[in-house]
Parts: sequence; C-alpha cells; structure tokens
Amino acid sequence: MHPILFSLGPLKIYAYGFMLAIAFLLCGQFFRRDLQRRGKDPALADAVLMAALIGGIVGARLWSIAEKWESFLADPLGGLLSGSGLVFYGGAIGGTLAVIWAVRRRGERPIEIADMVFPLLLLGYGCGRIGCMLAGDGDFGGPSGLPFPLAVSIPNALVPPNLHPALIGTGVTANTPLLNTPLFEVVASCGLFAWIWPRRLHHPPVGQLLGLGMCAMALERFIIEFVRLNERVLGPLTAAQLFSVGLFAAGIAVLWAAGRHRFDSPAQRAAAIES
Repeated sequence: MHPILFSLGPLKIYAYGFMLAIAFLLCGQFFRRDLQRRGKDPALADAVLMAALIGGIVGARLWSIAEKWESFLADPLGGLLSGSGLVFYGGAIGGTLAVIWAVRRRGERPIEIADMVFPLLLLGYGCGRIGCMLAGDGDFGGPSGLPFPLAVSIPNALVPPNLHPALIGTGVTANTPLLNTPLFEVVASCGLFAWIWPRRLHHPPVGQLLGLGMCAMALERFIIEFVRLNERVLGPLTAAQLFSVGLFAAGIAVLWAAGRHRFDSPAQRAAAIES
C-alpha cells in the first residue's frame, strides 16, 4: 500500500487525493468535449466541476458524520477536519444538489446536464477506487486465500486489517491478505462507463443515459457490498445497499420517463415524432 505517493518537502501527496484529482480532470475533459459536440459553452464544465467538488466533499463529510454520530460527538472538530471517512453516496448527493444549483444559474436544463454528467460518475468512481486501493482505507473485503491481485495484504494501509472494526479480535494480522474489492469496483465501474458512454452518439432520448448510469452504479455497489467489510444495518444489508435499492428504483423511473420522451423539450419531442 502507498497511502502517501510522494513528498515535496513538507507537502505530502496522498494517494486518494491524487486519484480524486485525476478523476476530476479526466471527467472534466470528457464533459468539456461532449459540451462542444452538443454546441454548448465548454466553460460550463468548469462551473459544474467546481460545484461537484465542493458539494461532493461537503455531502461526503456530512454522510460520514451521520454514520459515525457517536464518534463525532466525542470529537466534533476532529470529525470535521479528518482527512478520512469521506463516503461516496454522501458525496454524490451533495455534488448533485450543488450541480443543479450551478446549472440553473447558467440557464441550462439540469436534466440535460445530468444526462451528460452521471455516466461520468462511473469513471470518476473507478479512479477513486484506485485511490482507495493504494491507500488501504478500509474498503476491502474479508480475509481471502485468492491469489494476488484478487487478494492483497495491506500492512502499511491507513486502516490495517488488525485495526479494522470488523476484524478486531478475529486473529487477523496486519499482513493477512484481504479480498481486493476496490479492484473489482475499478473493473466494474470503468466497464459500465465504457458500455454507457458511447450510447450518447446515437441520440438517445433525454434522461436515458442518466437512468442507465443510476441503475449501473446502484447494481455495482449493491453486489460488492456483500463482500465488503461494512456494518449491516438491516438483516444482511448495509446502508449503502439500502441507498442502492432507492437509486436503482429511481433509475428505472427515469428510464421509463425517458422512453416516453417526458424529459424532451418541445423541439426534441417534435424531432422524435418525425423520426
């Protein structure tokens, strides 16, 4: 594991932060080119990315605090300023709300921008999971006898196996190989992005890419949670899985509405009827 990639004097470059920056730059480039392809102002990409970054960090921190409320009450300042504990779904909610606000300010339709942006979240999520894999921040599965790289030992991780809340007292050591669930998520999310993104070139109805992205993200996370070391809050289900169920249902609803051109502008509806 390499939680700190390198240092520049007193400045430390953390693996997760570095991959988060890569994710924003990469997704921003895809988004900017798609805006140009659609005849929109590519400068909109900068406003959306900045809103997503700020809203995402705030949302992720608030979700993390809600999940660990007792720990936050014991150390509020540490809970707010800690560099760990950012939760993806909280970031997705916060980022979405901030992006809607930024898009409306520029006179654009949020549904059309969401249709462009949401599939890119799959790519960004994959980049983020590479950061998790490098940092060893507790997002792995349980002890496993699978060969490398399907299972890896993480002695230098931010959260070593013997200190993970789910493994304390189980006899697991810092060198015990754990199921490399971040790797599975990198492959799954990037593969789903590669499947959805080219569909934009075939002029799908507004909302279709958004719905597909929502369903893909929800399904990927729901499945992987069964083998990740996360707390079960309702029978065998984790909080992320419950959120995934809601996200998948919302994605199906969006796909249904998109199939009936409910999100199209009047001009788009007329073009769809003529074709």
